[in-house]
Amino acid sequence: MDVVHTKQTPSKKQPTPSVYRTVWRWHFNAGIIFAPFLLILAFTGAIYLFKPQIENVIYKDLYEVTPIGERVSASLQIEEVKKLYPDAIVTKYRPGEHAERSSEVGILNKDESLTIFSDPYTGKVIGELNSKDRLMNKIEEFHGELMVGTIGDRIVELAACWGIILIITG
Repeated sequence: MDVVHTKQTPSKKQPTPSVYRTVWRWHFNAGIIFAPFLLILAFTGAIYLFKPQIENVIYKDLYEVTPIGERVSASLQIEEVKKLYPDAIVTKYRPGEHAERSSEVGILNKDESLTIFSDPYTGKVIGELNSKDRLMNKIEEFHGELMVGTIGDRIVELAACWGIILIITG
């Protein structure tokens, strides 16, 4: 009987089972711990992506105006706001992007940040919105810091970093 000897070619060195198990265990545990945070970030980020469309629906009564003639000046619109809020500090003015869009005047009144919506054709105030009450500001706060301040910000950053590690080890 002839015995055939075959020469084995060297193959790539496989990681030892203990290293593989250790990396897999770390990957699995990190995934269990950080997956809920990554899901929250993905969900809130997806919502925030559509901020203009969502706010156009929610604040339609504040955003939409009927074009009538020529627009009045920004200074006249700001004067109308100052009549209603004499002690306020004007922080910004934003004209509407198109003819049917109201102007926005940002003010700081008694330590509250308000957005005052103005009809750019008449200069009259349409309404106000407290910045902390805006839905998308709450979504952004939840996305960025889980609504718990600095600790939440650190958790979000940690989850994002571990997400990268999970991708690399996955």
